[in-house]
Amino acid sequence: MVTTDIDASLNYVGFQGDFSFDSSVVTFASPPSQKAGLTSGNWNVAANVLAGGGPIRTLRISAFSNDFTALSGQGTLFELRMLRVSGTPGAASPLVWAAPPNTFFFIDADMVIRTPTQTNGLITIQGPINISGTISYCPNPVPGPVPSVTLTLTGSGSGSTLSDSSGNYIFSSLAGGGSYTVTPTKTALAPGSAGINTTDVIAVKQHFLNIALLTGCRLTAADVNGDNTVNTVDVIAIQRFFLGLSTGIANVGKYQFIPANRSYPGLVSDQTGQNYDTLIFGDVASHFAE
Repeated sequence: MVTTDIDASLNYVGFQGDFSFDSSVVTFASPPSQKAGLTSGNWNVAANVLAGGGPIRTLRISAFSNDFTALSGQGTLFELRMLRVSGTPGAASPLVWAAPPNTFFFIDADMVIRTPTQTNGLITIQGPINISGTISYCPNPVPGPVPSVTLTLTGSGSGSTLSDSSGNYIFSSLAGGGSYTVTPTKTALAPGSAGINTTDVIAVKQHFLNIALLTGCRLTAADVNGDNTVNTVDVIAIQRFFLGLSTGIANVGKYQFIPANRSYPGLVSDQTGQNYDTLIFGDVASHFAE
């Protein structure tokens, strides 16, 4: 696709040009180009790959207005209908405009040639891109895997996947150059679920009384109402959860992921090791909830 901004007073009623490309990387469909944008009306846009040997070939483009209506405004001049030949990620083909007299130029209504400033391009083959990682519990001395976490992909593509029994996940065959965000979620434990019990209640109480201090993810998991303070309110909420009550339990039983999500602007390569730590609010003492 080639775009430009054209002053109507220039009275451009045609254009043409040659550019070279590496046919071992890309080629063109039939027809190789089509009109679009500024030429979508009463214009004739044609292109042809010139005969020749070797991988470096030339595409010739020719266009004119059937009724001599001049180009005006900003937009697309034509679209190229490329086909990928190479399956090797990183393989590239320059799109190089020819030297005069076959460089790209416009033709005005007086049949005078006008050569604009033009920039060469580059086509790079990008293979399917993957995002992968592992979800692990962070409070454990030896972090265990977190299965059945839903990871949701948004942005230039969408979808979801579940972490497996080893906590691993993967989004595969993503389009290169897109921007994506991955967000993990997991349904909260129901009140009374095994794993959050009196042992956790006592651990939080001992922290509050400055007997045995919690640190790291355990400390974060103890602050079940999110007020940045661990006190009797948190103790009571965890106790109520253990008793199977559904009110007054704050965030006990809910999962928190660190980080909350990961973003990938302009993704161009595989992203491995995209890991998340996980804690469950109220789950502060071994043995842990899962």
